[in-house]
Amino acid sequence: MIIVSTKHFLFGENGGEKLAKEFNIKLLGKIPFHSTIAKNCDAGTPELIHNHSHLNKIYLDISKSLINQ
Repeated sequence: MIIVSTKHFLFGENGGEKLAKEFNIKLLGKIPFHSTIAKNCDAGTPELIHNHSHLNKIYLDISKSLINQ
């Protein structure tokens, strides 16, 4: 199981929300930064095939938001 305990904000804290508001778009979700996720992405391995249920929920929620637009 991947546990993400430290938060890193790529666009600064609340930066995603600020950018979404500035460009008048919906923020679809927040994906945690973790070395395992990065390695899997670099290897072309979808994170969803790994049994990280809390991460899977994040990706599925984002996917559902896209579908519902």
